[in-house]
Amino acid sequence: MIEKISMPSSIRLKYLTGVDTDGKEMFKTRTINNITSSVTDELIYGLKAMLEEVQNSPIAEFTRIETSKITQS
Repeated sequence: MIEKISMPSSIRLKYLTGVDTDGKEMFKTRTINNITSSVTDELIYGLKAMLEEVQNSPIAEFTRIETSKITQS
């Protein structure tokens, strides 16, 4: 039997840092790791709202990355 085990997830923030000399937007990414699988999407979205208040740069993309371990039992 194959078993799927949820692992801690991550959150990836992509935020706008400025514009280069050609007018192209520049972005940076930051990853927050070890988010337990029991944390709801609503709580994570609330974190996004709090981070937007304290960030100097707007958040362009906010992604939850979920990882699972697949084993045979």
